[in-house]
Amino acid sequence: MPFIRNPIDHIDEEELRNYCKLHLTPYKIPNFVEKVDELSKTNSGKIFKQQ
Repeated sequence: MPFIRNPIDHIDEEELRNYCKLHLTPYKIPNFVEKVDELSKTNSGKIFKQQ
C-alpha cells in the first residue's frame, strides 16, 4: 500500500490514480492510497518502509 504525505487536502485518491494512469505502467498503479500526516522513520532518520 502506498502512503503519501499530503499537506494539501484538495488532492483526492481518484485524482492521484488518474495521474498514475498517465505516468505509470498498469501493474504499478496502486489499488488504494492512504494519506498520513507523517511518514514513520527509523532511528537513523530514513523512511521506514515495512509497516
